[in-house]
Amino acid sequence: PLMLIHKHFVRDVLPNIPPTLHVWYHQNFASDPTRWLTARTTYTHTMGVWSMMSFILGMGDRHGENILIDTKTGGAMHVDFDCLFGKGLALQIPEIVPFRLTNNNISAFGVTGVEGEFKVACETSLRVLRDNRVLVLSVLESFLHDPLIEWMPNSHKKAPNSHMKTEETNAQKRKGELTARQNLKKIDKRLRGMVDFGAQPLLNGDLSAVPERIQCAANPSVCGAIMTVKHDTQKSVLTLKQIEAGKDRGGRLSVPAQADELLRAARCPWNLSAMYCGWMAWG
Repeated sequence: PLMLIHKHFVRDVLPNIPPTLHVWYHQNFASDPTRWLTARTTYTHTMGVWSMMSFILGMGDRHGENILIDTKTGGAMHVDFDCLFGKGLALQIPEIVPFRLTNNNISAFGVTGVEGEFKVACETSLRVLRDNRVLVLSVLESFLHDPLIEWMPNSHKKAPNSHMKTEETNAQKRKGELTARQNLKKIDKRLRGMVDFGAQPLLNGDLSAVPERIQCAANPSVCGAIMTVKHDTQKSVLTLKQIEAGKDRGGRLSVPAQADELLRAARCPWNLSAMYCGWMAWG
């Protein structure tokens, strides 16, 4: 099924829904070339900052309605922070990208795409966050004790009677505290250079077994070599030995290397095609 979804996404969906955000910037700021360039640069920089913040804090649910654009400055602003601290990975259809970076987002970055000012903004933001790791963690520590934050899914559901409700509430509280500590520890690892998202897959060996239409997804310039797949008869290559999103891949990467891995994971066609349809990975 994942193979078929990916084929449909790459072959039918993306070609028929071309990027349009760059057109909006041209139409909205076309009266003055300097104003247009400033607005586009502001958008590029703010997207870089928010992308790295989204990764560090595990910010999910980044569909188009949760990323607003200032019509006067062109800058991006995220809203709706209910899905923080990796909750997106616990959804029925997990969010396996570190942040939103679709073709439509990239189109407004200009001719350099992600390799220009956007990448510089990502690396600068990530470096600042990592240099201030202790400060960031001390601020996030307060969230562990916030009674308004639900660390466990469905923790608001009521038990059949008061006795069971008390026991279930206590159990949920203990699980919530454990989950909170684990999430904070994961943020600490990310601030030390850990990457727990990846582009997938780059197939080892001969690509002849993969339909030509989807071989573009195995291009090293788009997807990284982080997955080994063996060809098995009558089985989809995507069902074999998948790298789990959210799993510590180990190692302490430099800031440029960490940012590069994240950008590849966010753009990987395999990851985008596996996202929930309401996330609108094509737009």
